Amino acid sequence: MKVLAFPRDRNPYQSLLYGAMADHGVSVSYAGQRTPSHTLNLLLLPLDLLVGRLRGVRVVHLHWVYPFRLPVVGDRGWARRLCEAWFRLCLGLARLLGTRLVWTAHNVLPHEPVFLDDAAARAALVRSCDLVIAHNEATIAALADLGITPRRSTVIPHGPFDLGAPAAAPDATRDRRTLLFFGAVSEYKGVEDLLAVASGLRDVDVVVAGECVDPALRARVEAAAGPGTRLRLARVPDDEVAELMAAADAVVLPFRRVTTSGSALLSLGYGKPLIVPDLPALADLPDGAVLRYPAGSRPGLAAALARFARLDPSAVAGMSAAAAAHGTGWPEIAARTIAALGELPPRDGMLRDSAHLFANTVALSLFGFAFWTLAARLYPSADVGRFSAAVASATLLTAFATLGLPYAIARFLPAARHRRELLLAMVLAVLVVGGAVGGGVLFLGGLVESPALAAAVLGLVVVSAVSAVLDSGLLARKAAAKVLTKSIAGGLVKLVALVAVAGLGVVGLTASYALGAAVAAALALVRLWRLLPGERTRWRDVRLRREHLSFSSASYLGNVFGVIPSTVVPILVLGVLGAQTTAWLSMAFLLVGFLNFIPSAVSQALFAHAARDPGGLAARRRKAMKAVFALLTPGVVVLVAIAPVLLSVFGPEYVAATTATRVLAVGALVSATAYVIDAALIAQNRKVAFVAVNGVNALLVVVAVVLTAHHGLTAVALGWAGAQVVSVLVALAVDRRVFHRLTAPVLSGGRRPSGSPTGPRPTAPPPCRGAIGGG
Repeated sequence: MKVLAFPRDRNPYQSLLYGAMADHGVSVSYAGQRTPSHTLNLLLLPLDLLVGRLRGVRVVHLHWVYPFRLPVVGDRGWARRLCEAWFRLCLGLARLLGTRLVWTAHNVLPHEPVFLDDAAARAALVRSCDLVIAHNEATIAALADLGITPRRSTVIPHGPFDLGAPAAAPDATRDRRTLLFFGAVSEYKGVEDLLAVASGLRDVDVVVAGECVDPALRARVEAAAGPGTRLRLARVPDDEVAELMAAADAVVLPFRRVTTSGSALLSLGYGKPLIVPDLPALADLPDGAVLRYPAGSRPGLAAALARFARLDPSAVAGMSAAAAAHGTGWPEIAARTIAALGELPPRDGMLRDSAHLFANTVALSLFGFAFWTLAARLYPSADVGRFSAAVASATLLTAFATLGLPYAIARFLPAARHRRELLLAMVLAVLVVGGAVGGGVLFLGGLVESPALAAAVLGLVVVSAVSAVLDSGLLARKAAAKVLTKSIAGGLVKLVALVAVAGLGVVGLTASYALGAAVAAALALVRLWRLLPGERTRWRDVRLRREHLSFSSASYLGNVFGVIPSTVVPILVLGVLGAQTTAWLSMAFLLVGFLNFIPSAVSQALFAHAARDPGGLAARRRKAMKAVFALLTPGVVVLVAIAPVLLSVFGPEYVAATTATRVLAVGALVSATAYVIDAALIAQNRKVAFVAVNGVNALLVVVAVVLTAHHGLTAVALGWAGAQVVSVLVALAVDRRVFHRLTAPVLSGGRRPSGSPTGPRPTAPPPCRGAIGGG
């Protein structure tokens, strides 16, 4: 089992617990440790969650929420609201990635305010959690008093702290007793109450040892200290704790409120008697080692201190023995924690596959960004514009070359009797029929400017079409994680090849892109072949059956319609506005394409799982829409804010596409609703509706761009976005069940932004990118 913990704290609880869990084979890592900056680490927390999920993390274990308070913004109301929104976003992302969220309730509420409404944030945390671990029943009861009830909870006691044996016990026969307060000095711990009553007692010395970060509280504590009081308001090093404990006769912890006290457990581990208030959270402390007084009562505290000062040495020794004997060992605590985590059921596979596909698209996006950035730096913008048009042509031809088989393999491969034979039949069909169609159009139709470029584009078409089939097969075999490594390998090959052929112009650009796609496709084929059971291949069974062709025909036509806008638009812009403006548009499409990968990944997983279990489509569709908008909305906000900065990476002239990029980014929020509609329609075999929705979408986008192209790049983006609005309304009208759910608390429905191939194509491009998949 792999666990991702947050935050990492100096409290030894984590090291003791996770050290004992490691003995049972549990691997624990920490989030929020990437940089020395607290703020940057918090901003990178979603990345930690994603990377952890890719590494196989099953459980995210949250301990405290204090890291979500940013000192740089102070206590301003808007800042605390923003921090709470980020906190909720991280909770949602942890669930969307398919991990189990577990919270150990060290505190019912934060000791110091973190959010504008800590109670509401705590309720949101508990609602998001699959398990709440409390150290005592009083914590569960205190949560219930706030109206917060976990869906699943367990009580696992806090283990003892033991940083080393005391050097020696104090002389119990001496006249004066030494009482120690140990721990961080905070308002809720009542140190001021202790100092106020201690000044009126004789035969008692008080030592306060612990860090105080509140200047105002520190000043009050220093002012309240009497002649018999020694203050050490700094963090005590671990190697000095034993000596400090050895000099004390007892530890007094005058808490005003508390959920769990590590100081109390540490003191018991050293065999020290305790003087504490009768708070419910401290009820589990051993009676033989504790003197209790009424909580919140200074006279009661004074009486307890005086009573201990009068105890005879044998009574003090008895309390010390009871303290040393208390506590559940860490091996038992670790075993109980592991058992509780092991009982958590796994998340829906659709969300897990979505996480892997999303990670794959992030990798593709990063490599795509690097590829286009290098291309923009190494090649003239005119070559980049022609390359964009060539890739757009390849994307269009790939839609023809796939023959609709990515959908068919995802639907039929899981239940096929001869799976390897079915895979071979589909790959050969794409190579022969798809290659012939693509080659005929390229060489006879004159879509590209030279035979060399035509050959490079044809290679890109064929390997991209094969890759789409193979990736869908991996997803159908519940192996979405396998897609990531082959995409990384293909991306690296693209970059290396791009630099190696820098002098070959648009042909070199296209050839390097095709080479990377070919490497990715080869790796996908090897991995999928190994996942399919079978003995010797029976060539007589390598054929496509009538049901395969019937299903693929509709998805084929819909896919062709779907890819037309993203491929035709760059060609139209090239003819009207020229190569340079087309290059600007390509970079805008690239950036917005990063956003479009989110609904694409989720819809791919939705289709694959709905094909295996049609009965769960409605619930999965709701989950899909939640995932899409939870992840997409922050991305849109960020891209709108920093669009000119990102565009300037390609070169200063590309900043001219800033407004167009922002318009397309906002349009992605609208068109994202169309993603899941497509996946749901084809999963339900609603072929006519699927084709109609994509056909109308293609027509609207092309017409809108034709009408706006002469007015400039921003007009093209506005036309595209406006067409998306109308297209989504049409899609909602076609899928009436989605339309009716618009009035429900949770949106349902969705498809990709126009032009992106739908269904199970993990590497298929989003429409705004103008590039095709395959790594």
